[in-house]
Amino acid sequence: MRTLRARVAGPTVGVAAPATALPGPADGPPGRADFARPYQPPIWQGAYAGLHLGWGEADPADGFVGGFQAAYNWQSGQIVYGLEADVSFADIDARFMGGNVSVDWLGTVRGRVGYLLSPRILAYGTAGFGIAKASASFGPFSDSDTESDFVYGLGIEGKINPSMSLRLEYLAFGDLDVEVRDFTTLALSEADGAGDGAAPTGEAAPEREPEPEPEPEPEPEQKPEPE
Repeated sequence: MRTLRARVAGPTVGVAAPATALPGPADGPPGRADFARPYQPPIWQGAYAGLHLGWGEADPADGFVGGFQAAYNWQSGQIVYGLEADVSFADIDARFMGGNVSVDWLGTVRGRVGYLLSPRILAYGTAGFGIAKASASFGPFSDSDTESDFVYGLGIEGKINPSMSLRLEYLAFGDLDVEVRDFTTLALSEADGAGDGAAPTGEAAPEREPEPEPEPEPEPEQKPEPE
C-alpha cells in the first residue's frame, strides 16, 4: 500500500596588513572573531493534530481517503524527530465481474526523523506499523479482511506560522497492493519553543555585547596642611 499525503512544515576575500598596522601591547589583545552560526527557532517541538484528504488506489479500485492524525515532535537544532498516529477513512472501491471490492479504512503508527532545510521547511523520512481493512462482495456472498504491514515513506512539511503547517507525504505499505495520495493536510500544533525569544526566520541569533567595565573613580587630591 502506497500513500502520498499532502498535509494541513562566493569568492573568498583576503586582507593583508603591513606589520606596522598590527596592534601593539598598548592597544590591548586583538578581539575574538565571532562567527554567527545558523539559528533554528524551536517552533517544531510540541504536540500537534491535523486533518488530511487525498486519493487512493487499490488495483483496480480507486477513490478518496480522508482522516486525522496526532503526534509529538522533538527538535534538536536542525533535526526534528517524533511519533505520529493517523486514521484514514476510505472510499476506494471498484466493480468488476458482477462484484465489488473496496478498502474501507487505513491506519498507521510511525516514527519520523527530519532535517530543517530552513527554519520553516522540514524534509523527513518515516517508518512504522500500518493496518488496512478491505472487503469484497459477489452477489449474495461477501467477505472482509484486516491486514497489517510495515509502512514507510518520505515527506516535506512547511510552517505557515508557529502553530500551523502544510505537508506533502508519500507512504508505502510493504505487501498490500494499495496506493493512497493525500493532497491536503492542515496540522495545528502547540510548539513548546514558540515565544522563547526565537530569532526571525533566516537570521542568526544575536550575540549580546559585553557590558563595559566601570572606570575607577579618581582619588581626591590631598592638600598639604598649613604649618
